[in-house]
Amino acid sequence: MRARTFWTVMAADESGAIERLVQRLADLCADYCVVGGEAVNAYVEPLVSLDLDLAIAAAELHRILPAFASDFRIEHLRHSVNLEADNSALRSSFDSIPVMPPSFRVRNTALCSALRFR
Repeated sequence: MRARTFWTVMAADESGAIERLVQRLADLCADYCVVGGEAVNAYVEPLVSLDLDLAIAAAELHRILPAFASDFRIEHLRHSVNLEADNSALRSSFDSIPVMPPSFRVRNTALCSALRFR
């Protein structure tokens, strides 16, 4: 099973939310790092999760959020922003960090390529 099929089935993602979210980050050239359960899945036996947690530098977060406002519900919390879309059980969280260390930038790694479904 390919990553796209897995995410679509597990998140009951009829709206393509995961694809839109990751593609939009790519279109914005946003530096982010996959954290949480999906990051762990890159190194161990995969676990099933409906969460996609991303660490993003605070300045970057302010720049990219307007691009998600039209088709995601956005909930601002103290140190993170949650995104949800209609017709999808996917829960995305952008965790704000002060600065993105260069070694954490994973925009062009295999993990992010897998999430981009190419």
